[in-house]
Amino acid sequence: MNIELSERQFQTLLETYYIGEYMKQAYGNSDDSKELAELGNILYEAAYNAGLDEDVEFDKQLGGYAPTAEFEAECDDIINTYDENNFWEELIIQLANRDAQAQGLDDMSSKEFQAAQQVLIDKYEKEFAENGVDNLFVNEE
Repeated sequence: MNIELSERQFQTLLETYYIGEYMKQAYGNSDDSKELAELGNILYEAAYNAGLDEDVEFDKQLGGYAPTAEFEAECDDIINTYDENNFWEELIIQLANRDAQAQGLDDMSSKEFQAAQQVLIDKYEKEFAENGVDNLFVNEE
């Protein structure tokens, strides 16, 4: 199988592979780690041979091709931004859902529930944007 890509498309594919492989391997849940490694080797070698040596280098210790430290740092920035945004989004949704259940909003129609839930989401978004977790406490009982 052959696929023709521009240099920018290939760089995007490399970033997507790196981030996807990270996500699959992050918590050891990947049953296809061998296949992922093989795919990475194919992509990294092709990238190097295509002149993308700012993204990929030959690693003598590994005896193969690997992403450069700069490329990894760029991808890690993307992952960290995702993690940060996902943390806040998930925290806000979980707290809003908890409060909605505590207020008995589950009995509303879907449209009414979404409107009431949005009020709670907006409240938490404002709070965390202004104060981060400074005002977040867990009751010790």
